[in-house]
Amino acid sequence: RSPRLEGLDLPGVAVVDPPSCRFPRRYDPPPHLTGVDADYGAAELLTGHALDQAPHHRFIHVCCRRPLDPVPALTALVDRGQPFSIDFITASAADMITATGPLLRYAQIIFTDISEYAVLTSTVDAADLRAVTVTDGPRPVVLYRYGVPVAQAAVTPAEAVEVTGAGDTFTGTFLASTLRGEPQTLALRHAAQ
Repeated sequence: RSPRLEGLDLPGVAVVDPPSCRFPRRYDPPPHLTGVDADYGAAELLTGHALDQAPHHRFIHVCCRRPLDPVPALTALVDRGQPFSIDFITASAADMITATGPLLRYAQIIFTDISEYAVLTSTVDAADLRAVTVTDGPRPVVLYRYGVPVAQAAVTPAEAVEVTGAGDTFTGTFLASTLRGEPQTLALRHAAQ
């Protein structure tokens, strides 16, 4: 166990032997994304673990991507009235959004990129969604409430070394800020930075 993890509350973390997930992206030419591959590794165990852990927490974030079976996971949260947020990954976003469409109106916030937002709003009426963030590469991040843009934040320019995890970092920063009590508009600026 790493000393860097000392003091963290980790009883819900499962440590397993299979490899981590990887989502290599293809660009032609950069920065134009042309495809995303997926190697799920240990994530094949995700649905069962998520269903076991969710009742023990006051707020749940669902990374809605293969190989998670999102319908039972979100249905359990909705049935318990448990607050949750959700995000997607481009490789499986269309399938996941289609599968979970009727449940998405219960999410406290949905995190998307511009292509996922197009699929989302073609599947679910944006006026039914409490809050949605939309990232678009170097362009400003937009926060929508019930389909209406209410805030945007400039993205801090940076030279990309590795983009894997950028969306997770945005999502984690936003959620950490709002769960500490910051308004969503301020959390949006922090996450964009």
